[in-house]
Amino acid sequence: MNKECSWGYETELHLLAKEVIYEQKRIILPIGTFEPAYETINFDIVELEVRADNRIPDLIGHYHGDKIHIEIAVTHFCDHEKIAELKTNNTSCVEIDLSE
Repeated sequence: MNKECSWGYETELHLLAKEVIYEQKRIILPIGTFEPAYETINFDIVELEVRADNRIPDLIGHYHGDKIHIEIAVTHFCDHEKIAELKTNNTSCVEIDLSE
């Protein structure tokens, strides 16, 4: 049986986003719902796919002693179970939506 590997734009976009955040060590976040202001978070350290509790986030950014999990979503978003676990563990997490 011949199985071919497929490489889609979702995979490419996901990997590229992780690489950019890892190399730049920063993200820009909207603060507020209506007419949000934007804040640049400059991380001290960024780790790629390391285990944290029961999960392996795409990245973990270290910011002034705090850890912020970063999930990159192109087609697969955080499910309710994962969100509940993050809340239970009081884990700071940002999900970046690249679906469009």
